[in-house]
Amino acid sequence: MDKINVAFDIDGTLRSSKRKYAHRDTSRIVWNEDVCNLAHTLSRFKNIRCYIWSGGGQKYAEQVMREYQDKYGKTFVRALAKFDPTVPRMDIAVDDIQECNLGVINLIVRQK
Repeated sequence: MDKINVAFDIDGTLRSSKRKYAHRDTSRIVWNEDVCNLAHTLSRFKNIRCYIWSGGGQKYAEQVMREYQDKYGKTFVRALAKFDPTVPRMDIAVDDIQECNLGVINLIVRQK
């Protein structure tokens, strides 16, 4: 059974960007519930590994992952820096930027 790697972007994807907030301030996170529920559901499949990543770096992704887990439980196997050249290409990348080309398949969310 092949493992499928799915990466979820944070800002504008898992986290809403409609409400004004200080960048990197996790105390004021407004989650995009549909996208978060999708991530949690996919993480329960036997052959899917879900990752959380951000262009803001690995530490930011780890911080948001902890906040996410407080609400939704364990979903992500690891937090990653989105543009780190050592991170392997994902099978599926879920992002809010239409030009996103970081996965073999790129899913672009409508919610921001």
